[in-house]
Amino acid sequence: YQAHQKQFMSPDQVKISYVLLDAKDLQATVAITEQDVRDYYDQHLDQYRTAERRQVAHILIADKDAAAAQKHAETLLTELKAGADFAKLASANSTDTLSARKGGVLDWFEKGVMDPEFDKAAFALAKTGELSPVVKSQFGYHIIKLLGIQPEAVKPFEQVKQDVEGKLREEKAHELFLD
Repeated sequence: YQAHQKQFMSPDQVKISYVLLDAKDLQATVAITEQDVRDYYDQHLDQYRTAERRQVAHILIADKDAAAAQKHAETLLTELKAGADFAKLASANSTDTLSARKGGVLDWFEKGVMDPEFDKAAFALAKTGELSPVVKSQFGYHIIKLLGIQPEAVKPFEQVKQDVEGKLREEKAHELFLD
């Protein structure tokens, strides 16, 4: 036995009992009233708010010679004010080739997304079809035409009620789980 002790050894054994806690399982036990859901919605309105968005078309004139680029942009603005077609001028003259293919049209955007000077000019326009003066940005000189405005909006309670209830149920279940 002394010479072969390793043959007579058995591995350590442990007997355990455990309880598995899962916050998701607690969600079914959480009681939530209609008033709780309404209160949560009212307190978190900013989560259900969409910012004002604009859609514009633009003509970008970029040139190593800044004075020539500005003069070209001023000439195009004069043509536009005289009734020239914006999409045709954008397609023919804009150095933003991606938007030029679409007549200068850009996707909808919120305040703060574009170059600061471009953004400022685009959000200063008030009526659909209105043209900006020539705007200098880090990319060159722009002429901006307002195509549409989506005003700031808050999603109605009935539209987001299910989402709000789910979020509230999740938060309350998490609190129970921590307790």
